[in-house]
Amino acid sequence: MEKNLPQIRLIRDHYFASLAFPLAVYVTYQYWSLYYMGGGWVSPPVFNSVVPKWLNLAEHANVSILIFFDIFFCARRYPNRLTSLLILYSYVWAYVAWLYYVKEKAGFWVYHILTDMTKKQRRNTFAVILVKILFIYIQGELINNTVWGRQIFCLQITNDSQCDKCTQA
Repeated sequence: MEKNLPQIRLIRDHYFASLAFPLAVYVTYQYWSLYYMGGGWVSPPVFNSVVPKWLNLAEHANVSILIFFDIFFCARRYPNRLTSLLILYSYVWAYVAWLYYVKEKAGFWVYHILTDMTKKQRRNTFAVILVKILFIYIQGELINNTVWGRQIFCLQITNDSQCDKCTQA
């Protein structure tokens, strides 16, 4: 079944499902949630003097706009959910470890909001993030399968002449 798809396509589909979609949507969701709760939680005032506010806002909106364009215009075969989630959670845990490393070595939190939290609040925040990312992953899988249902089926078939145009996607 997967032997007939080019290796680069399998890698592309796996990367999109495991990292690109869930992280892009999460970053946008989290940024705008914090922005509407209070702009100071998103970035410290000194950051705003270096990076224009409009650019920061555009960067955090465009990532999801582009990822949704991608999911609607490019057929994908989502890989095994367990494997994808292991990759995704490994990345998230490495990122959290990096946040703590920077705090330990440089003496400040990369994200200003973490400064005002207790250890327990940070731990709970990271646990909630893992749950949110799980739901975003499942949402991406559902959107992909809803938009590309027949084409995904075609990608899984080896010799069906009716599916020739689908495998070109």
